[in-house]
Amino acid sequence: MTQRSQPRFHSQSGGLTILVVLSMLVLMTVLAVGMSRNSLREIFIVGASRQSAVVRQAADSGLEYAILWADTRKTPSALGATNLQNTFSTLLSSRDNQGVSTAVATSGATDTVLPAPAGQTRSFSLKVLRLGKIQPVNTSGQLDERLFNDLWVIQSSGKVSVGATTFEHDKELWLTTTARTN
Repeated sequence: MTQRSQPRFHSQSGGLTILVVLSMLVLMTVLAVGMSRNSLREIFIVGASRQSAVVRQAADSGLEYAILWADTRKTPSALGATNLQNTFSTLLSSRDNQGVSTAVATSGATDTVLPAPAGQTRSFSLKVLRLGKIQPVNTSGQLDERLFNDLWVIQSSGKVSVGATTFEHDKELWLTTTARTN
């Protein structure tokens, strides 16, 4: 009987397999680390986008609030609404107040603070600018200026505080109110 010698190929194929497996493992590790860094970056981007949307909504709330309480015939329900209506009335009291931007007092006004989850505060502040009366065109004769509608610019600044970080967003609205003859 003759004995066959085993080829050397089998003994070297185990070493080659280990090298291929190790290089594949290194490649997969590098890919996994790269993907995790991208995932973390996306988490930060989504978080910033969410905070941006929340602060824009706070600024929008301020504009809607101003539209609601711009009609001074409505009885205000809270301090912020009263202060806003007083600002409108003060600016209407004299022609010299045209072009004057006035901040609406919000100190102690709980109606300008919005509901927020724990650890977060959301609020808005307002500025009112009276541009003057809107004069009708193509009219003949002398018209009583008190019958012209008033044009305003409302500026709302939304604020969201999360811990020590504060996000702010400003929005502006042009508003026409009916003429006040009193």
